[in-house]
Amino acid sequence: MDTLKFIEENRLVAISRQVYGDDLLESAKAIIDGGIKLLEITFDQADSDCLKLTPSSISLVKKTLGDKICVGAGTVMTVEQARAAKDAGADFALAPNVDFEVIHEMKKLGLISVPGALSPSEVASAYKEGADIV
Repeated sequence: MDTLKFIEENRLVAISRQVYGDDLLESAKAIIDGGIKLLEITFDQADSDCLKLTPSSISLVKKTLGDKICVGAGTVMTVEQARAAKDAGADFALAPNVDFEVIHEMKKLGLISVPGALSPSEVASAYKEGADIV
């Protein structure tokens, strides 16, 4: 799958926060049935288990649904989270901010990098550092 092309073609991303296991899997199946083919599973920064819960959820959805859905990690704030997302099978990673170290790691890992930016300068900086979508 060409992830960047898939994202550009499908555009609408469903976001899952604090939903795991069978509930998440059933939700992912439902959004596919509804025509949505992109799913972001977020890292909950307040949860000490987020480095376990989010990657295991990404892995579950990817292993069960394969290329029926493109799965990304959301709220990726650290290099460690980017690595965990990639190891779990994530296709892309979103961040709420522009962190050059995280962008560089995402690209090194082969993930589509999607940081969030507020100002035109942040947008330009993120693209300069390798972000695919800002």
